[in-house]
Amino acid sequence: MIFTIIIHMKVPPEKRKELTQTISSLTGSIKSENGCRRCEFFQNLSDENILCLLEEWDTMANLEIHLKSENLMVLRGAMNLLVKPWEMLFFSSFNQSAISQKDLL
Repeated sequence: MIFTIIIHMKVPPEKRKELTQTISSLTGSIKSENGCRRCEFFQNLSDENILCLLEEWDTMANLEIHLKSENLMVLRGAMNLLVKPWEMLFFSSFNQSAISQKDLL
């Protein structure tokens, strides 16, 4: 299974650069955490003040450790700059290599 977190953020225009720099600097650290399969940071094409952080984890145990990590504490602190509360979505999915296309049809 793969465990995914998507964090949506709406930042005030005057704080966008600061928050973008903070999150960008955290992605490398997050990627080096045990079990992190993917960590990517995006900006919405139609509204540059909407940001998104996507993370994928190999096990629920590693995800739970990450949720208590210093990296996430720094991220939560930085998100105090947001216009409205951030939204964190959790998903779990099967590893695609474990399921053939034939099984899905």
